[in-house]
Amino acid sequence: MSLKQAIGIIMGANVGTTITSWILSLTGIESSNIWVSLLKPTSFTPILAMIGLIMIMSKKNSKRADTGMILLGFAVLMFGMEQMSGSVSGLRDVPEFRNILVMFSNPVLGVLAGAFLTAVIQSSSASVGILQALASTGAVTYGSAIPIISGTEYRNL
Repeated sequence: MSLKQAIGIIMGANVGTTITSWILSLTGIESSNIWVSLLKPTSFTPILAMIGLIMIMSKKNSKRADTGMILLGFAVLMFGMEQMSGSVSGLRDVPEFRNILVMFSNPVLGVLAGAFLTAVIQSSSASVGILQALASTGAVTYGSAIPIISGTEYRNL
């Protein structure tokens, strides 16, 4: 692999992580408007999964099957991220967990925690998704989230 190809792959991975985080942040949008509710990942993920399955099952064209695999993989990714993000909302009320998060107000410890979390779960997108869920419940302040996010990106270097 040449340096030019490697740079393209790394840039694509970072852009993909950013887009995944933005899509997950759409979960917090509250509105009675039907178009706004369709932007939530819980609304369009099942549709993408069904389209992907139909494309995979119609193996007339290998490009169509590959596109179906991409759509199905994205749907599974969004479903898994949604489940992980939803499961951490109860941690806000656990005093021991809040005490641990107070330690991460130190930027150095926050960067180390982000790098460790990403190394353990092997996904910077999942780390950022969990952090978004914690920040939306108020368990993590935005000031302490910045060093943790920086730590999640060190694994990509």
